[in-house]
Amino acid sequence: MLDFYCAAARLAVEVDGQHHHDEARKEHDAIRDRWLERQGIQVLRIPARVVLSNMDSAILTILGVIGARPSASPFGGGTR
Repeated sequence: MLDFYCAAARLAVEVDGQHHHDEARKEHDAIRDRWLERQGIQVLRIPARVVLSNMDSAILTILGVIGARPSASPFGGGTR
């Protein structure tokens, strides 16, 4: 299961806690990330400590990823 998914942006956001540092989990995450990318979905991983300590930074990172794309913004305003 994804932590967050925006269909309009085709963006999956994963908030990675401590358990994502385990080697078996890293391998599982990498396999799933490759599968999602083959489906045209970009995966953005943000450490849980960033989300918990600096939510503004996490949000700006997400908006930066979406805004850096040449396609239309999911928030309106036409193409970039």
